[in-house]
Amino acid sequence: QILMEKDPMEVADAYRSKYLYERDAVDKLIEETWKGDTLNFSNIDYQQLSRLTEGAFASACDAYTDGQEFEEYSGWCLGVEQFMTKLGLFELKARLCEIYLEGVKKRDEFRFDSEYDENKRYRFQFTRDLVWAYHRLKEGEQAVRVMGSYQTELLLRYGIHYERLPFSLYLTGLVFQDMGDEDTAIWYLERSIELSEKLGDQDTHPDSAASPGITARNALGYIYTDLREFRKARDLFKEAQDKRPASDRKGQWTGHHNTARMYLRWMQQEAAEDPASPKIDEYRREAEGHCASAEKLQKEGVILSPLDQNKARARKVILQIAETMQETVQNDDAPETMREIWKNAGYEDHLTGLCEQLQHLPARETVAALACIHHN
Repeated sequence: QILMEKDPMEVADAYRSKYLYERDAVDKLIEETWKGDTLNFSNIDYQQLSRLTEGAFASACDAYTDGQEFEEYSGWCLGVEQFMTKLGLFELKARLCEIYLEGVKKRDEFRFDSEYDENKRYRFQFTRDLVWAYHRLKEGEQAVRVMGSYQTELLLRYGIHYERLPFSLYLTGLVFQDMGDEDTAIWYLERSIELSEKLGDQDTHPDSAASPGITARNALGYIYTDLREFRKARDLFKEAQDKRPASDRKGQWTGHHNTARMYLRWMQQEAAEDPASPKIDEYRREAEGHCASAEKLQKEGVILSPLDQNKARARKVILQIAETMQETVQNDDAPETMREIWKNAGYEDHLTGLCEQLQHLPARETVAALACIHHN
């Protein structure tokens, strides 16, 4: 009835009441999920979380009446959508960013968005996080569409020396990597490293304490691993780890995880070229060492999303199978047997993908093992 009367202040009051109710319900859900420094994923009711957060975001866009309320509601929405990264719920994160950006644009074209306070430029922050969500969902075309307008506006408004530009270049590189354009991805990642160093590594990754220059090195190492340029990849991973701040323990976990992947790929190539090479065992042990370091960080309190937990499980299963394979054929004279066996180790990315797709199923811990059996 109030909405039909269309009194602006009464309409805002109605939306505000709805927003406050849903906000409190979301805060309670998050509190139950986040206990101290521990995430309890078993407490998540995804349908309820999705319904309440989407409702609260939509109401927030219609409830504010001045700059102070806009800042308060936008700050809460930003914290909630960034919390979805910890849960690995990137599809929900993308929807929340879309609801906010479309809602505020339709309402008043971001009239209250700050021009001078970096932390209160909500349009840029939500747009950046939307691209990040698309990247994690492998939605390359959508990510490029949003990224292009975002980066162009950053350059036009703030220039090449804007401290947020290195992360924008890094994120563009990741998007082109998702689309399979390695050459363009490498170009953007190298520009991110150069500009980040030139600006003194002022900016940080929104999900870590590391600068874009550090995370770009890690991404470049990942690409060079896929291109089988393993020495380049190894050097980049080492540079990234050496430059990481001690506080970036999640970043250290990622670095160890990716380095283990690189040594596993290197081991596979060595086995294909020379099944008797002593380097095979050396690279396998290096991979196991980095997996152990990553696992140690997790035991010490590094919080992983279900998606990252599945990646770690898949890597561990593959390394165990690789060790068993090597022991089985150590006394076998037929190189072709060794080559055929090592081809199966190439299923690791496929297994990780299966784990990611099925991360919400109760059987997720057995997915990697079952897929290994299926693929011999």
